[in-house]
Amino acid sequence: MKVLAQRLLSMIFESLNLPHSYIEDAVGEVYQNITISYYSPCPQPELSLDLQSHSDMVSYIF
Repeated sequence: MKVLAQRLLSMIFESLNLPHSYIEDAVGEVYQNITISYYSPCPQPELSLDLQSHSDMVSYIF
């Protein structure tokens, strides 16, 4: 699964004109799951509630 994930990420980065090793170059070898989400812009922002930005819980391995 790790090899498949690396291959998929490599293709995604190349499609964005980034080096295929973008993640490894930025953070080193990755030992965790990565979730990538895209939220399109709100088509009617005047109708939205002003909520805080989303943030993921950060966990550290010691």
